[in-house]
Amino acid sequence: MGISDILIGLMKSSEAINILLERSELTVRRAGRFRYGKSYSLPRRYVDDYDLILIGQGSGWWEIEGLGRRRVRPGTIMLFSPRIAHGTAEAMPGPVELISIHFNLRIERGVDFFAVAPFRPMIYVKQWRNLYEQSLRIAAEWRGQGRLGRNVLVHDLTRSLLVEIVRRYMHSGDGQVATDSRVLEVLRRLDSEFAGPLTASDIGQWVNLSPSHLTSLFRRELGIAPTEALRGRRMREARRLLLGSSLSIKEIAHCSGFHDPLYFSRAFRRTTGMTPLNYRESAKNP
Repeated sequence: MGISDILIGLMKSSEAINILLERSELTVRRAGRFRYGKSYSLPRRYVDDYDLILIGQGSGWWEIEGLGRRRVRPGTIMLFSPRIAHGTAEAMPGPVELISIHFNLRIERGVDFFAVAPFRPMIYVKQWRNLYEQSLRIAAEWRGQGRLGRNVLVHDLTRSLLVEIVRRYMHSGDGQVATDSRVLEVLRRLDSEFAGPLTASDIGQWVNLSPSHLTSLFRRELGIAPTEALRGRRMREARRLLLGSSLSIKEIAHCSGFHDPLYFSRAFRRTTGMTPLNYRESAKNP
């Protein structure tokens, strides 16, 4: 998926929510409540886990990799995929209060949860007080080191929070979630075989479908073609290697499935707004 596919999944049915959330493996890494009397500034950073941010008080501008500046205000929810750089575009004048929760989430077939839903850059919820109160409880429980059942409660509350956020938008008609077993199988295989020389016909053979039939199925389920999902997976691998290895740009292009380094550089710039080299340097100097 492209860089715009980074925040919150929109689902059309409770069945999809059950399949993709209630059967998922959730691990919460960190949860915190942050309050500032005068101003708040978060330098642009890269996070290895999903980063869920709920703005409770304060307004300002957020800088998101590939999307530029976005306005935030009380009631804004932001959900960033791993390795997406983000931070305040400028100091938010106080008072400011926000909740941040880092987590991992994978569905039972091994596919990354947010690879199966289209996303919005951010969500603004007008009537969301109960969501914020629930996030406050998550942060409070997380600070309660040594409490009996602390981790179980934090995970259950976080899962419930994610379900409720999705439910708020599942009737908006902005997208569907993949529940078809053939689409999930293709996504699973793309996750591990993305670096090979794959064609639309190769991908279709995995599930015994013609390229046109599989493309139609993908567009109905996800709104994108299988080749777009493949390109998105390759881009995620390229970002990971740029930030976590010393490989050359040419080597990274090859390892990510782009066998033409010049095409890789052009495609990477269209996706992220930066050249691969600038992307690597920006992580060193956020």
